[in-house]
Amino acid sequence: MRGSQHIKQACNQAQSIFVPFVEFGHPTIKKSIGAIKALAKMGATIIEVGVPCTNPHLDGDVITNANRIALDNGADLLQCIRAIRQLRQEGVKTPIMLMSYQDVFPKRKFDDIVAACKVSGIDGFLIPDLDSKNRSLYKHICHEHGLSLTDFITANHSETEIQRIMKEATGFVYGISTDGKTGTGSSRATGLNQMVKNVRKHGDLPIALGFGMSTTQHAKEFSPVADGIIVGSVLVKKLDGSMKQAMNHATDMHKSLL
Repeated sequence: MRGSQHIKQACNQAQSIFVPFVEFGHPTIKKSIGAIKALAKMGATIIEVGVPCTNPHLDGDVITNANRIALDNGADLLQCIRAIRQLRQEGVKTPIMLMSYQDVFPKRKFDDIVAACKVSGIDGFLIPDLDSKNRSLYKHICHEHGLSLTDFITANHSETEIQRIMKEATGFVYGISTDGKTGTGSSRATGLNQMVKNVRKHGDLPIALGFGMSTTQHAKEFSPVADGIIVGSVLVKKLDGSMKQAMNHATDMHKSLL
């Protein structure tokens, strides 16, 4: 089982959804692949793998810097797809989704990219700068291949907008928990609880909260609010230190959800 159904099954089986983020190619290509393996082994629900791009404009300094390092290491989309194919052959079963921007997933090539990803065992995509004009096309392409395209929802979305988004949503919903960029530690978004209520009112998909999730206290605070959390910048930063440090922190945050 792959794609949207694989993600749905993993979310349904999880007591609380834990989605860690790894930037492919950071701090090295080898270490990022090792991190994916380790996160799968420690029980991540889904692993979000960042594909390096030149302008990660919605990310904070930590992930922006990781993108630069990954690009300097020669990491790119094709290498990422090949690496995940190899992980699948080695027996890694955890759902894996690719996260990057439209310059990495251009409209004219997206169908071919999705087809290649499906063959390699990738389950879906997160494209935070995808505008409403192109979202339907990208959704259609993913649907044709059975893969998921995750929707981002903020507290600024009206209930009507959330209802519209939920009609086409697959896998899980990415709820943005702060008013800032990733890893900035910005304040909790006003209206967050109502946003979660509206998502649940208009669909049955789980919602995981991301942006600014960095401590076990965050995990404990947000666990009663939503179905899980997405943890990115703090793990990327800790990987600059050591794999052990990063995996220990991921394990602690995961346990704090339970």
